[in-house]
Amino acid sequence: MAVQWQNFKTLIRDSRKILIASHAKLDGDALGSELALAAALRSLGFFVTVVNPDLPAEMFRFIGKDFEEIRFFDGTKSRESESEVDSRKLLSEEAFEYDTLISVDTSARGQLRSISELIDSGRMKVIVIDHHAVRESLSEHDFSDSSKPAAGCLVMELIENLGVPLTLRENGSSCSIADFLFFAIATDTGWFRFPSVLPETFAQAARLTEAGALTSRLYRFAYENYSPARLKLLGVLAKNSVHDFGGRLACSWLEKSDFEQCGAVMGDTADLVNALLMTAGVEAAVLFTEVPGGFRLNLRSRGELNVGRIAGFFGGGGHKNAAGATVAGRLEEVRRNVLEQFKNEIPEF
Repeated sequence: MAVQWQNFKTLIRDSRKILIASHAKLDGDALGSELALAAALRSLGFFVTVVNPDLPAEMFRFIGKDFEEIRFFDGTKSRESESEVDSRKLLSEEAFEYDTLISVDTSARGQLRSISELIDSGRMKVIVIDHHAVRESLSEHDFSDSSKPAAGCLVMELIENLGVPLTLRENGSSCSIADFLFFAIATDTGWFRFPSVLPETFAQAARLTEAGALTSRLYRFAYENYSPARLKLLGVLAKNSVHDFGGRLACSWLEKSDFEQCGAVMGDTADLVNALLMTAGVEAAVLFTEVPGGFRLNLRSRGELNVGRIAGFFGGGGHKNAAGATVAGRLEEVRRNVLEQFKNEIPEF
């Protein structure tokens, strides 16, 4: 059933100030969707701020001034005790001046982290636009569709329904709405190679290209814009890789010491898990990345192997072939538990 965007327009009619938020560790789909929607709503006269649990990775700096204007919310109440003021931090007292919050590309409280405090406060209208099959009931105002391969596909539908031209480029911005949306859709579909891609996805890509999306430039920034530290990290990932279940499952891990030795940051792990799928015979892959208190799981699979179920077991979410979660514990323990879920949840294993 098609999303009823007329209901969205009715919901925001009385909104004055809107927050647009997404999950921690922004990917291209979340970032592009947020910025495209923000530009569209501003063009209609709304005061809009993009805010997330953390700031975007440096690899996204190519988007220019829009990168610098993204803010983060960590639950800090006031500036009184701060010796240094971070202008990009959104304090609680500022956040509650907004009457509407739109969560894009996620409905999981765990992924929203501190943003969930704003949602649960009951002090603002909450709207969800998501394309993941595993969703929490963040709000009754849910404009999600799990058949879409990217949140950017939904946001594009919305923007077109709002009557905002895809060619719109805000003053001083290096990217148009078409650029943001193409980046969102292309990165979340592996540049249109994943099985989630639909015929209508290509039709949307065509309209964005017609609207001036600089596709070659966007590809360069998506896949040819990594730091030297990322190449070193890729070497560590290859060195640590192991294969289970007769070579059908590839696993690797990156610990804190690996980042220190390579001079890498968390943003350098973007898309690395897909390298594990490049080995012949591999049907699923898991990358364990150390975070405070545990490990971040990035799971990928081919065909009918549903890693979304495994991520859901650990409180995460995603799609059948691409999902993630964060699990507390030591590497050996976390890896053992994940392998057990592969045995229990996927009959083929």
